[in-house]
Amino acid sequence: MVAEQMVGLAEQYAEIRPRYEKLCDETRRIIVESFEESGIYFQNISSRAKNIESFLNKAGKLNGDYKKYSLPLSEITDLAGVRIITYTLKDLEKVDRFIVGNFDIVEKRDVGEERYKEGKFGYQSIHYLVQFPENRLVLAENKKYSGLICEIQIRTVLQHAWAEIEHDIQYKNQSDVPRSLERKFIALAGLLEIADREFQAIQDEDARLKKTIDEQLQNEVTRANISKNISDSDEPVAALVRSKRYSEAILLYNDKISLSPNMHTLYLGRARAKFLSGDRQGALSDIDLALGLAPTDAVAQKLREQFIEGALSESITGDVSSEYEDPNALTRQANIFIESGDGVSAFELYSKAQDNGASKPFSQINKAISCYVSLDYTGSLYFLDSLQSRLGTPMSVTIAAMHCLITASIDRSKFESNLDILENALNEVDDFTLSVSPLAKLRRCIESGHIKFDDDVNARIEVVFSKIERKNNN
Repeated sequence: MVAEQMVGLAEQYAEIRPRYEKLCDETRRIIVESFEESGIYFQNISSRAKNIESFLNKAGKLNGDYKKYSLPLSEITDLAGVRIITYTLKDLEKVDRFIVGNFDIVEKRDVGEERYKEGKFGYQSIHYLVQFPENRLVLAENKKYSGLICEIQIRTVLQHAWAEIEHDIQYKNQSDVPRSLERKFIALAGLLEIADREFQAIQDEDARLKKTIDEQLQNEVTRANISKNISDSDEPVAALVRSKRYSEAILLYNDKISLSPNMHTLYLGRARAKFLSGDRQGALSDIDLALGLAPTDAVAQKLREQFIEGALSESITGDVSSEYEDPNALTRQANIFIESGDGVSAFELYSKAQDNGASKPFSQINKAISCYVSLDYTGSLYFLDSLQSRLGTPMSVTIAAMHCLITASIDRSKFESNLDILENALNEVDDFTLSVSPLAKLRRCIESGHIKFDDDVNARIEVVFSKIERKNNN
């Protein structure tokens, strides 16, 4: 380009650049706030509007003997840019789903794959060209972004390290690299890819271990709650654990231990809470205290092994006995306890059945019913909320019915809306037989008078079962 054209282009870009700066800031703000709210982890999110010098350098590029851009202001698509650096590969997947779900995608490119095919080194990055969707542009403060494109790049920390080093060394093509360095480049590219996968494997194993410990703790506090071993205080341990407020739960465990210093199970509960809050050494100290009180306790021994070795156990109850018990027999016995109104014993057996191979979704439903029978409605809701069901399945009807029964008992204001959800679930399922559903044993328990409700609650409960029966009769 001649000097006059470049000066004119620079002036035009300088005039519109503030719009792109604001676009960068707003795009970054949306992403950061959404990630913090939804729990998507990131190492860094940066943004920039291309500076005038970089814009002119790009605008003046040639493609052979011809200008690459005839209309640079409209053809250059990275005038606004946001870069997201994540820790692991799975974090990239979450970011991808967010971008696709929250912006209008103009283009998506796997630049690493493209460069690999061109014989270039291990740069890895996914680039998106995005625009604000209509539901954002209708807001008065966003109308100025209509038609503007922002480039979003996403990569892991290791991928970003490669990109920065590669940019500094400035070898653009494998054929340009001296042979003495080529082997090192190739080896390093492979090592970084392996490292990314290994970091992901570490994160996955850590998440599985924490999930196992969390499930053990959730079951322990539920068992204690329905057994009335955790007294009602300002905030019961069960409520704190269910909301993942482990540090506050530890404080309540401290109080309970001061009152009952020889109860070794309290130390086990506090150990799990400490582990989940990130205090591994404190957790091990509590395990040692528990073993000091009960040296042969198998649960404490297994928990110590999990904390030290990272060994996973599918046991939810903490029962580490090698003796196998038939999960179907355990479930049948638990069903009898439900019908007799003994939710505590039923909870123990349903948990044990799960440890021995019973279906986890049905075990969670059964434990929700055990909590309901024991009048622990928050516990019941916890187990229901841990389930994922697809509309059109018997499980979706059971979950919807349980929500109706809970609100019939404690929150009449939500009862009608939950009935509508149950009605929809029943309409979507081809076949639902109450007599073979987990709900059948609960109904027999209620009708036998083992759970005492007032007349209004009993009337609402009957509405729920009558609605299900009408489906059976159609």
